Amino acid sequence: MVAADIREVTGPEPRPSEASPYYENCAEARAAGAAPIYEGEPGYAPHLDRDGDGVACET
Repeated sequence: MVAADIREVTGPEPRPSEASPYYENCAEARAAGAAPIYEGEPGYAPHLDRDGDGVACET
């Protein structure tokens, strides 16, 4: 076997990561159709969860 017979094997190209949406307030989240937002979901932030129950922008 010679060096010309050896190829480097790599995995698939990484996908560009999409940033989690950021909502300044619940009006923005509702306008985007994202409300309610549950803790752990993209777009959830403590400043949107007034009562601290893990659900932001509740109606």
